[in-house]
Amino acid sequence: MTTEFLIYLAKVALSILLLMGLFKLALAADRSFARNRFYLMGAILWSIAIPLLTMQHGETAEGMMPAIVITPTYTINLPELVVTAQGADAQGSAWGDPTTIILTIYLTGVAIFLLRMMGSYARVLYIIATSKNYTIDSYTIKVTRAAIAPFAFFGWIVFPEKLIDHRDLTKMLLHERVHSRQLHSIDLLLGEFFAVFQWFNPASWMLKKLITENHEYTADRAVIDLGVSSYEYQASLVNATVGREVVPVSHFSLILIKKRIKMMNKTSNSIWLRAKGILVPVAFVSALVLTSFTVEMGVDKISKDNATSTSTDASTSFTQLASEAALQDDKIYNTAEVMPTFKGKEATLGFREYIVKNLKYPEVALKNGIQGNVYVQFVVEKDGSVSKVKILKGVDPSLDKEAIRVVSQATGWKAGEIKGKPVRVSFTFPIRYMLSDGAKVSKKGKGEEEVFFVAEDMPTFNGKEASLGFREYVGANLKYPEEAAKKGIQGTVYVQFIVEASGEVSNVKVLRGTDPSLDQEAIRIVKNSPRWTPGKQRGENVRVSFTFPIKFKLDGASETTKTSEDFSKVLKIVNGKEYTGDLNKIEIVDQITVLKGEKAIAKYGEKGKNGVVEITVVEGTSESKVLNGVNIIGEK
Repeated sequence: MTTEFLIYLAKVALSILLLMGLFKLALAADRSFARNRFYLMGAILWSIAIPLLTMQHGETAEGMMPAIVITPTYTINLPELVVTAQGADAQGSAWGDPTTIILTIYLTGVAIFLLRMMGSYARVLYIIATSKNYTIDSYTIKVTRAAIAPFAFFGWIVFPEKLIDHRDLTKMLLHERVHSRQLHSIDLLLGEFFAVFQWFNPASWMLKKLITENHEYTADRAVIDLGVSSYEYQASLVNATVGREVVPVSHFSLILIKKRIKMMNKTSNSIWLRAKGILVPVAFVSALVLTSFTVEMGVDKISKDNATSTSTDASTSFTQLASEAALQDDKIYNTAEVMPTFKGKEATLGFREYIVKNLKYPEVALKNGIQGNVYVQFVVEKDGSVSKVKILKGVDPSLDKEAIRVVSQATGWKAGEIKGKPVRVSFTFPIRYMLSDGAKVSKKGKGEEEVFFVAEDMPTFNGKEASLGFREYVGANLKYPEEAAKKGIQGTVYVQFIVEASGEVSNVKVLRGTDPSLDQEAIRIVKNSPRWTPGKQRGENVRVSFTFPIKFKLDGASETTKTSEDFSKVLKIVNGKEYTGDLNKIEIVDQITVLKGEKAIAKYGEKGKNGVVEITVVEGTSESKVLNGVNIIGEK
């Protein structure tokens, strides 16, 4: 929601900037004060309301379920843990997000200007409360001992005690009564709050100033229309101002008085000035057009034809508008306010369990030794049924057909919702078919035993799902090595381990390290973990393999702080093309190949001297939500 709000603020700023610019250029010098008041108040309401119609609803990046990252190690990847020198952060820090920093600065500014405004109006109310009633020509006013300029605030009119015997008191009273009768205080309060809301925008402060000027022009015009001499009235304005405090609802600055006198001395509007009134609807329509743009957000997608990073919609899109009218019956969403659930569980968990229990390894694929990854895309309809089942990337017709069969027959979905109404939501589900011969590892003293990467009942830690319970354990117990902290070393360590049928942890090893001290600490904490609740397959305890990434990061250090190995020099090839973006933003990886030494140079020349990482990315998965996939192990 943070990014959507910041974009909304930007649209409001653009709208008011355009409207104030046109007003200042074409209408501010016009003596059509009533029309100008309507324009200024309308500018505030228009700028606040119209961008709301293009603000995203129902699709938030915060509500997105994590997409599975498929690696060539064929293991379940747990969410990354960030470890700082002060300790591990099991939840991750939001301060690395620029939007969070910007929002914090914005809210700080709002708080400062709001407190200042409240202080000013508290001063006004105090003056009113401590003033005495005084009657002039059957009209009751407030008289204060404070040396202030006269002002009107809603039904109250306040004069300083020293002006009660002033010869121009009647003229000044007539002026303030206009403010009171026309409820100018409402305009001022609205302008004040808008300036606080848009404190960073110079146009909001210009708007506040223009509202004040238009009020004064209106009141001056009304007094003169009552027969008061223009010359005498102008002289009384100067006399009433000099040496007096100006409270936020009084407007007797010398600069403003000069403008008021100039406006009073203007002749009647010419035909040309009246004709400029047509600019009012033109200005508001222009503001509508200016703020109707959309912004697409999401994870970076690497396409086959373009290996550069482009902003696409893998998780959320601002093109799905916020109004009730935009909620179309046939629209397919990628995420919703309330995401679909499967048999009362979160989709990423419940649907995985269903697939594991119901999907069968095709016999023809078993006989021919066929295995690989199948990506299935489907839509959960409003009534909970499944439709539009298709293969985004297949392996073999038999494997593809079985994947479509089990997904199409799924019952138990509950539709997602936006604004309390059911909507259609799209998902992508990766299924990995693996033959058991390729899934065996040896363990000293126990012979060759099968290791599962996904079981019907996955291991749990401290009574919680592995991705949560084990993450909390590591976050609470991992320590940042002092040697690495002193040298400014940071990076991500990928640890692989097996949860045995007994619940013990074994075969702990570093798949990709950063520095010996960091690697050793990661291995230590995993080896010392308490006993797990083992996974089960067909009711029997089984061995399950995990990969756990731990990010060691120093407080205040950038992501480019030195590490033991400089990965930035490695040539990265995505779908056959060189890639210079952030590999961490690639969500759906099908295959990774690492080339070193002579092989890398032979294939890529001098560019490959520091090593090459070849990555194959699945296409089309950005169009729907990607669920955590499953491995289907076939036994020959």
